[in-house]
Amino acid sequence: MAINASSSSSPCRPCFYVKSPHLLFHRASSKKLVSFNNPPRLASVRCQALSSDSGDLSLSSNGRGFKVQSSSSSSSSAIDFLTLCHRLKTTKRKGWINHGIKGPESIADHMYRMALMALVAKDLPGVDRERCIKIAIVHDIAEAEEIKELWAEYENNSSVEANLVKDFDKVEMILQALEYEIEHGKVLDEFFLSTAGKFQTEIGKNWAAEINKRRSSRLANRPN
Repeated sequence: MAINASSSSSPCRPCFYVKSPHLLFHRASSKKLVSFNNPPRLASVRCQALSSDSGDLSLSSNGRGFKVQSSSSSSSSAIDFLTLCHRLKTTKRKGWINHGIKGPESIADHMYRMALMALVAKDLPGVDRERCIKIAIVHDIAEAEEIKELWAEYENNSSVEANLVKDFDKVEMILQALEYEIEHGKVLDEFFLSTAGKFQTEIGKNWAAEINKRRSSRLANRPN
């Protein structure tokens, strides 16, 4: 089974999908659901269109988390889904690979620090912190029910929470770029140029300004 993470508008914005004879899982395919109809093997996970009479797995929110609903064992389905999510931990972000970064972060690494940004950001009027954290965790995968709804909200930039998480996405990327510049002695201008002027929220603008300030200071002090 091959795993790929291709980029879209941002240099390191992954498009997570898995290719196998039985599975096509793509962020743009927001109408697809993962189906677990066979024993728990990744190769047996198939992606089918949602229909009311299918036996596909769906995930719905119970207010505290996600409830697995399936014609097969709920435990088996949950483990199948979590096994698929494991690929987020092992799939490296393609933008860093394209720039020659050795041992780059995974998609899960990126999503994790975005969730932490949502956790530590100051309280903002009208912003649901818990929803920001959820969007950050799922923004690079498209799934069923609430996950699908949150992903669509992020993609469409349709709420104040989505605006903030969009900014976290870019902030995390340029912070990671700065860290790789320091670790690998590189100049990764592309990541800073691609995000310049695109921050929507005050906190996004302030955090980006701080990162750029530290980068400018470092570049000014670099030996020729």
